[in-house]
Amino acid sequence: MNLTNQPATVGSATINAAVWGSSSAAVATINAATGLATAQSAGTVAITAQAKNPDGTVVTGTATFTVITTPEPLISLTIVPGTQTLVSAGQTAQYIAIGTTASGATVNLTNVKATIGTATINAATWGTSSGSVATINPLTGVATAGSTGIAVITAVAYNPDGTAVTATATLNVNIAANSEPLVSLAIVPASQTASVTGQTRNTSPSAPLHRARRST
Repeated sequence: MNLTNQPATVGSATINAAVWGSSSAAVATINAATGLATAQSAGTVAITAQAKNPDGTVVTGTATFTVITTPEPLISLTIVPGTQTLVSAGQTAQYIAIGTTASGATVNLTNVKATIGTATINAATWGTSSGSVATINPLTGVATAGSTGIAVITAVAYNPDGTAVTATATLNVNIAANSEPLVSLAIVPASQTASVTGQTRNTSPSAPLHRARRST
């Protein structure tokens, strides 16, 4: 007869459903009514089922339940270098994502997948806390300075079960408040023609300027 979550009739007697128990809830819990066990941590527990006769005597059955936990292939992620400084808008910096496996080995997850045992870990995805200070290519990990400030750079990789492994680094952008006074040079006029040997024309370097016309 089945006494799992249901009573049974034996002759004229009714036997109630079995009551379930676990010898260690730290290893596995079990629903007392349904017999559904849930793994919690590595180890072995004794699972018990008890049913009572009409006179109150207890009949017990036992079984073992073993929990074997396998660590996730990727346990941590590090960004190299941990901090960088850029001094001009548009300047770039490369970040590298290095993953550490359960065995202690390291793998490069910068724009490339890695195989750990039988698992494939996709390349890290990059982000920045401030797009105005610095942007970062979400695939390659190349950051580009935008304006003075500090941005937190993040890299995220995912284990096969969907758990995220995250790392952070710092990007300092320090653009000088006073830019150089001379930014470009032009020759005025840009084109001239000489028609006689020995004829001269004056050319001079000039910084860009606006010429004002006088009204007549």
